[in-house]
Amino acid sequence: MEQFDFFTDHNQTTQDEFISNHLKTENPPTESVEVEVVKPSRGRKTQNLPTEMLEVEVMKPSRGRTTVYYADIPSEIEDTNLLLFAINNATKMWKAFKHRRDCIMQIRGFCSFRDFGAKPLSKITVRDLYDYQDYLRSTGLKEGTINRHMSGVSAALRFATEVGIIDNYPRARRLKEIGGRPRAFSDQEVENIVTYFNTSGDSWMADMVILSCKTGMRRGEILHINHHKVVIDEDNGTMYLPPEITKTSRGRDVPLNKEALAALRRLKDTIAVKFTHGNFYDRWWNCREHLGYRNDPTFVFHVCRHTALTNMAKNNVNSLVIGEIAGHSSLQTTMKYVHADAKTRANAVAGI
Repeated sequence: MEQFDFFTDHNQTTQDEFISNHLKTENPPTESVEVEVVKPSRGRKTQNLPTEMLEVEVMKPSRGRTTVYYADIPSEIEDTNLLLFAINNATKMWKAFKHRRDCIMQIRGFCSFRDFGAKPLSKITVRDLYDYQDYLRSTGLKEGTINRHMSGVSAALRFATEVGIIDNYPRARRLKEIGGRPRAFSDQEVENIVTYFNTSGDSWMADMVILSCKTGMRRGEILHINHHKVVIDEDNGTMYLPPEITKTSRGRDVPLNKEALAALRRLKDTIAVKFTHGNFYDRWWNCREHLGYRNDPTFVFHVCRHTALTNMAKNNVNSLVIGEIAGHSSLQTTMKYVHADAKTRANAVAGI
């Protein structure tokens, strides 16, 4: 299936022309700033573009990191490219930073397909959505992943309708997702992971695993434990996570047992010094390979969170309490973790 990558290095001329065409107004901005577009293979390229730029960092697995700057769209021009529209309205559509970043990247993928990045909002059709959906399916992605890729696109088109830029937004049906239990690490797997990191000299990674497996905290929340609004109450064994660092933009209290509290104390001194995305993923992949999970795509750090919530459910913790600790936005999400094990099912019918 033909794909036009609107945001690749070799299409820089197309990008410049597109942005330039969308900045032609009767009263163009008089101020300008000099910005740099960093290109891994060609060094630095300098452009003069209007002020109020937004930097978007695009990761290309085969080409390294590309930093692209997109100009803010003047109010006179509204029916513009979907990605530029989404960037300029991102904070209105998505409050949490991670959600906002993920949705922008989803839209970037859509705009990189065929010539969709050159289409104005009003020209995007239902057929376009289904064609992109079919393309994602052809890459081997599962239904749930495809639905998440499409959700950012749908949200931006819906918002464009709400603000009156387009009359009606095209809708594509969500794919039916095949249900399944979230992957959780066994006690032995957790012990093996922690032991590996401790013996390999990466105790900070071991502490991240412990803290997530004992509290259900997301990785992004762990990375912000030194945020000035985080409150740690060691006497009562709790930590308050402010809305600024949670996925749902709602603050919550996280209970800490002795293991979690000890890991937290150590991480407060090491996380800012040791953690980079490169360091984290390099060490996690080394662990995955060392323990024999090289071909297991479910062996990811987020499973530590699943492990905590699954263990709470096995210990008969109330579903509402699990959801509150996890920071879930709906009970339906929590219920994915609440399922009886074989022994519990056997006991349920033993007295009948």
